[in-house]
Amino acid sequence: MLKALAALLLIVSWSQAQSLPDWPLNNLKSGPEVRLSEAKGQWLLVDFWASWCLPCRETFPAYQLLIAEHPALHIIGVSLDLDRDQALEFMEQHPVDFELLWAGDRHNDLMQHFELLGMPSAYLFNPDGELLKTYVGMASKDELAVDLLQWLSEPNN
Repeated sequence: MLKALAALLLIVSWSQAQSLPDWPLNNLKSGPEVRLSEAKGQWLLVDFWASWCLPCRETFPAYQLLIAEHPALHIIGVSLDLDRDQALEFMEQHPVDFELLWAGDRHNDLMQHFELLGMPSAYLFNPDGELLKTYVGMASKDELAVDLLQWLSEPNN
């Protein structure tokens, strides 16, 4: 009985981390709120960052190069800053062409949903919304490109 319960809890935890939540998040670049679930149907990298995270500053230029080389990839950066003004200041200092959102009141919900273990953290999803890989810490542009090309080259992708 205990083994069955433990297996069920593992499955529930696994399926939660594997899905894109449907919560509305504030768009830092102005415009309407965005739901991560709306990005289903495209290759997606969800990156969690914060203004106080030094390695996060280095991921933004790498992501810029990545989307220039791989236009099939959609990147959404989600700020976990508690103060929206800090996220906006960071965004102004590190401008990017990809979407930047602010977690706001969903800060803790997102951290639990994605089971964040460190900053930065990024999650690569296929067009079906399936999580392919989690990157904890700073992933290099080359590592991301190799993974993306591997999955893009597979049949049915």
